[in-house]
Amino acid sequence: MSRSVSCPRLDRVTPPLEEITRIWGALRPVDRRYISAFIGDIPLLATRQVDWNFLEAAIAFWNPSRAVFDIQGTELTPNIEEYRTLIGRTAVVHGIVEPNFHTTRPTLVSRLLGVPTTRLNAELAYSGSTEIAIEKLLFFIKSRAHRVRGDFLRKDLCHAVLLLIFGTLLFPRSHSLIDAALASVVLQVVGGRGYEVALVAETIRSLDCVLRTCDRRIRGSPILLQIWLQSHANPLRLLRSIMYFNGPESIIHLRKQSKLRKKDFTTSSLGMKSSLLSYFMSYPFTNCR
Repeated sequence: MSRSVSCPRLDRVTPPLEEITRIWGALRPVDRRYISAFIGDIPLLATRQVDWNFLEAAIAFWNPSRAVFDIQGTELTPNIEEYRTLIGRTAVVHGIVEPNFHTTRPTLVSRLLGVPTTRLNAELAYSGSTEIAIEKLLFFIKSRAHRVRGDFLRKDLCHAVLLLIFGTLLFPRSHSLIDAALASVVLQVVGGRGYEVALVAETIRSLDCVLRTCDRRIRGSPILLQIWLQSHANPLRLLRSIMYFNGPESIIHLRKQSKLRKKDFTTSSLGMKSSLLSYFMSYPFTNCR
């Protein structure tokens, strides 16, 4: 049976999309290839706005006791494999990112950006708190980009862009701040670990939090959740046929799927009992309050 629950208005966290788009367009091909190996087409999401009205309506169908969207009797749950397909990363993955409880945030940020801990405050106005100012990170990226010469890879620049993408498009925290713990995530990602499990876990946990607590933020990626929902809404005849991006670079194409079977959308096929997802649900990067 379908289930409808009223849902309060979400906190509409909007990252600096125009700045991200400009930075991505200004990067050299060698830098873009390196970054894209880890995040696929994610930077293209900066060209689109989140449809918050759509997400608020969709969350009314979320059942926190079963961790599913219950829509017209069909149960849907964000899936690791589907998210991996949406992202389209090409780098080989060995294992998944894990919470780092042993290394201080300044040390992690220092390692990622190649800046001595004694210089972090001067470079990023960062002195070891739990958050990094997006404005300062943008300035850091632009200053590094202006110094680039030749065709050699600048990993400090690329890692800073990855931190920006992870902190705004994949794991947004606020309009102006990035969770400094994401430095550990990016370090592990460039070291060969996958982050899709963490992304799905944060998304599911935040959906529960929105309905059960006063926290109205969607953690994980609101725009990826929107695309995932829309890709399922069309076969269920909940939305008219759409294509999220109009160009050939589309991160997802919503095709006509007249012969889809109901079992394609059931929780049994979506891997909610995955041991990896269960593991990561126990160790959040951020906590619901």
